[in-house]
Amino acid sequence: MLPHLHTPYSVFRHIQNICAVGNAHPSIVIVSILLAFAPFALAFGQGTSNDPPQPTSTELASGYWQQRSPIGGDIADVAYSPVEPSVLLAAHVATVSATSGALYRSDDSGASWQRVPELGNAPVYDIEFSKTGGIVLGTLDGVVTSSDGGKVWQRRALGIGLNDAVLDVALDPLRPAVLWAGIADAQGTQPVNVMRSHDRGGSWSNRTPPLSRPLSCREIAIDPVDPRRIVAVFGGDFSGGEVWVSENDGLNWTQRSQRLPDRPLRTVAFAGERLLVGGGMRLAGQAFGVYASDDFGRSWAPLHDATWSSLAVESIAVAPDNAELILVATDGGGLRRSENGGRSWQQVSATQGQSLRSVRFDPVSSQRIALGRIADAIALSRDRGLTFATSAEGVHAMNVRAVAMHPFDERRLAIAANGVNTGAVYASSDRGLHWTRGTLPATRFNALAFDADGRLYAVSGGPSAVAAEGLYRRNADGSWTALGPDQGSAYETDIHSLRFGRYSPDTVVIAGSDVGAAGNEATVWISEDRGVHWRKSYESTGAGGVTDIELVEGEGAMRLLATFDDRSGARHGRVLRSDDAGATWQDASAGMPTVFSRSRLCINDSDPQTVYLAATSVNWTSRVYRSEDGGMSWRAMSAEGSSIVDIACDPGNAAVVYVSRQDASATGVERSRDGGASFQRMPAGAEDLFKAGELAVQPTADGSIAVFVVAARGSYLTRVDRLRN
Repeated sequence: MLPHLHTPYSVFRHIQNICAVGNAHPSIVIVSILLAFAPFALAFGQGTSNDPPQPTSTELASGYWQQRSPIGGDIADVAYSPVEPSVLLAAHVATVSATSGALYRSDDSGASWQRVPELGNAPVYDIEFSKTGGIVLGTLDGVVTSSDGGKVWQRRALGIGLNDAVLDVALDPLRPAVLWAGIADAQGTQPVNVMRSHDRGGSWSNRTPPLSRPLSCREIAIDPVDPRRIVAVFGGDFSGGEVWVSENDGLNWTQRSQRLPDRPLRTVAFAGERLLVGGGMRLAGQAFGVYASDDFGRSWAPLHDATWSSLAVESIAVAPDNAELILVATDGGGLRRSENGGRSWQQVSATQGQSLRSVRFDPVSSQRIALGRIADAIALSRDRGLTFATSAEGVHAMNVRAVAMHPFDERRLAIAANGVNTGAVYASSDRGLHWTRGTLPATRFNALAFDADGRLYAVSGGPSAVAAEGLYRRNADGSWTALGPDQGSAYETDIHSLRFGRYSPDTVVIAGSDVGAAGNEATVWISEDRGVHWRKSYESTGAGGVTDIELVEGEGAMRLLATFDDRSGARHGRVLRSDDAGATWQDASAGMPTVFSRSRLCINDSDPQTVYLAATSVNWTSRVYRSEDGGMSWRAMSAEGSSIVDIACDPGNAAVVYVSRQDASATGVERSRDGGASFQRMPAGAEDLFKAGELAVQPTADGSIAVFVVAARGSYLTRVDRLRN
């Protein structure tokens, strides 16, 4: 199971946009189904300040990308301006990529949001407003400030080298020039974890406590009465947390975590004279909750109780006008609210089951509260936290992992959006103009597909603490049923590819790998009764995983092709083929290099003998290979180039193939019209797609081709004229 990475580290900055995020191949394209989609405006670009409005026309335009995904994204923090009541800022951190994000601004009390282009694509972890409206940000690249409410920004160098990700900033309530910064440990390589500035960030001094090892400083609290009293909380990625206090501006520190659980600390707040801390993780038994101290950390008492559905606490907020009103944001358990200092709690029903990252009061009016949520972006309250409403119009920052197209109704689509240890499935009945979230557990969903009868299926990759991994089916009433395969209660089945038989609709094929107690082998599973029973059709002899699988039916036989990723370190990938519905498998790698990985397949519907494969080679560049004998042998077609994430075949033209790319030199979608020998970027705006991923290609009612691509900031649709195809 992947760890809950609350914040990334700037040590990863040099690999940003280099390591491709693996995505499952799109569902089988059914040629006989014609899709009609709505029109397009200019593409959403990572350098623009305004997200495009959703289209209303029903005519499909050619040559432009139109964003077609739900509003939302992973929001780490939201803050109100104390001098401009209508202004809010929201910090986006892409929890999957861990190295990208954005700052969003609202000038109309949250009715709409726009990206702040000056901040680029760097994650923003923390937002603080000064009493006069100045802004201080903690970002992947240190501290960024604005003295004029966000018109001009200035980066404040910490002087500690490359690894300067600032997870938290704190402003002295009585000395406006004094700033504090909590810094990530960069996997133990950054020992400077707390810094102080006396001149608004112009210079910095190291105020790190005498930690036994580098630990990320998650949050800093300053006593509002005596700002020399400082509390800093620390946490590792998997375990270990500490509370340190100082009574002389960080010159000397005392550890006050001996009577607390040994879990990562996330948050700290003063509630009058009391000190509150929270932390934990939503996996591996890393529960923590909320603890209170009346003696500056010398003793602690739990404030949470048995009614809490999640003890993974991300943020604590105390009303500025009432220390008895406390709000606690949890991961997977929504918001807890207390009006009596924590003696009793109520679950805020509108947030039940949600993964929250931050909760903030408006510093001027405790009536107004803002939540930062994973996937669901921002929610606002105007009644002291009793009710909340989503406020995310214009926030297109959702990490979309997979897409599926309905075989019979061209209006119906589905996408899966993922965080590190959370996710959701959304469905649209109007070609992506509006979306409805499925009533599924908030686990990672790696693949989607409609079967031949039009039923939607989704593959969960855990975490097992939330729900079982494996295949899920959407029922007629909108509920979902888990179908397995079930190998135990732990995280043991990691599936990334899903296919259905077209002429044998009861056949389901899924592929990925065993993990944990089940081993570390590549696996292919087959069900011949729509998921009621399963058989493991293939299991590798060495460590690895199946990255993609394709299914072809004809002449009474079912042919399967799969790509194998070697995880031993040698990266000796393979192509596997079965001509007897998975009963036996043979190597079909003739013509492929010795070293390759991250492979994706597509088969042309009009000529099933023509198969394309995109693979990453020894130097981490990608190229396209083509087989004209159904995948028995291969020859390289394209020159080596930027990392290919997915490949999709034109269903009616064996010479046309599409790829999505993402690395430092290129990100977007390209098309080849000569059998994969050469590729051209397509269409206008495609270069602005941020971390393009899985592709789906379908014919439309007018005979053109609709191309759908998912990305780290939503999903996008365009049309390609068949005459120019």
